[in-house]
Amino acid sequence: MRRVQEVRRVVYPGSGKLVSVAFTKDLPSHVEMGDIRASVPQFFVTHEVMSTRMVQIHGRSFAKIIDIEQWVLSYIAADYRKQAQDLGELLQWVKELGADIEEPTYV
Repeated sequence: MRRVQEVRRVVYPGSGKLVSVAFTKDLPSHVEMGDIRASVPQFFVTHEVMSTRMVQIHGRSFAKIIDIEQWVLSYIAADYRKQAQDLGELLQWVKELGADIEEPTYV
């Protein structure tokens, strides 16, 4: 069982979409996406991410943080500027913890 040190989430009101970043003691940072409109949050991954690097943490699928840009940009509409700002803040927080990721590009 991996010990999760910290999880930070960004929820997008209206859409019910969720970005969740988990930091574990023995692994690099990982991310997951989900839909919180259900009474129990339903987490899922896209086919692109599922075919790359995944890890199970407490029964939930996380992708390594290096996949976050591709994943998020395919998941959240690019014209939601507030969402992009929230995501930027989340990525900045991840960087401050030492994760090696690139800035996302919003088109």
